[in-house]
Amino acid sequence: MLLSSLHHDPSEVEKRKTDIQMFYNATKGGVDTFDQMCSTSSCIRKSRRWPLTLFYGILNIIMVNSYILYTSMPFTKPVPKRTFLRDIAYELCAPQAIHRYLTSHSLSKGLRQIMVDTFKIPEQVPPRRRIPVGHRKLPKRIRCHSCPPRDDRKTNTACLLCKSPVCLVHQSVLCPNCSICPNCNAALFEAEQGV
Repeated sequence: MLLSSLHHDPSEVEKRKTDIQMFYNATKGGVDTFDQMCSTSSCIRKSRRWPLTLFYGILNIIMVNSYILYTSMPFTKPVPKRTFLRDIAYELCAPQAIHRYLTSHSLSKGLRQIMVDTFKIPEQVPPRRRIPVGHRKLPKRIRCHSCPPRDDRKTNTACLLCKSPVCLVHQSVLCPNCSICPNCNAALFEAEQGV
């Protein structure tokens, strides 16, 4: 059983092969070439999770298609495929790496230095630091600002900057709202230096 939106009348052309089969055989070389291009610069890693494998496959297809579109533009001077893919990978990784550098307090010094060197993170932006819980004590237990009301989690610690109550689940150096703000990170660094 063959289904095609291009051929309307199935007719035998060569022995028992129809028009649809002959057309497919004549054009399937492009699919093989595309698969070969995907495999030469693949980002796939072994995984037991099929959504992750599917994501890697989609990422490979996107990278090859973007390079094909880039080289087909007449007004650009094409760069080697390896350089093109490296630049795209850098642009995709940079925002997450910078965010991780600023918000994570469990990174080793070596990894932090690699992030600074690779992604050109300015040295004057300090990484967020852990402050002892004793600095954020509240006089009585209050419901956590970040938890939904149905959880009814009470806490006696608060965010150092905005003074919002934060439970042990959401507790970090800052509350979730302040932790993504670069100004709050800078203010926290200044507060730590003054202590």
